[in-house]
Amino acid sequence: RLNTRRDIFVLRNRALMAYISSIQLLLEKELSILNYGWVKSIISELEKEGSDTILFYNFSLCSRKLKGSIELFSCINNCPSMNLMEWTRVYFVLSFHRITSKTFFDIFKKLKETSDVQETITLYKGLSLYPFSNELKNSAEEGVRSNMKEVFESVSLNNFFPSEHFEEDAWNQMILKALFVEAPLYKIQNFDSRKNEALSLMAIDYALERISASRSINPE
Repeated sequence: RLNTRRDIFVLRNRALMAYISSIQLLLEKELSILNYGWVKSIISELEKEGSDTILFYNFSLCSRKLKGSIELFSCINNCPSMNLMEWTRVYFVLSFHRITSKTFFDIFKKLKETSDVQETITLYKGLSLYPFSNELKNSAEEGVRSNMKEVFESVSLNNFFPSEHFEEDAWNQMILKALFVEAPLYKIQNFDSRKNEALSLMAIDYALERISASRSINPE
């Protein structure tokens, strides 16, 4: 039983270290010797300098250093599969969080403000690995409202964060949008356990509108 803030801190730190270790093992196994050497050098720089400038620069530089990363790898159960470039970016973020005194959301917010679309997608894919805060939840909900389908799907598909943290209204809006953009519902984690009456009524209204417009209905 968790009785103190220290207990919670210890558990969160253990989880963080486990995530970092799992990603490190994946990168060491799958990256070339040259690329893994580069990754290790950046981690050493971060630990020595503790500068977010180093993080931001190399987070972006991954697209040049690790270009061509296509194959998806799964190394943490509650996180979507990602390619090696994405895992490296998440590795940098979590490693910097471990050694800095800044709050995680401050790091996340600054990265997101300067990120391109692919970098934003990576940040959202890693949501389940980050220390939770209401600000992080609000940012995830912002991702669901994105006009870009890829960004929406990085939050909604194969990601445990929404089912664990979204309130009912935000969850229902995400499911309804998934129907509109024809995202596969079976990839939404814990979909069955989050079913609710309001969502059922929304789905019925959606189906009736589609029928009246002579449009097909998602069989899911």
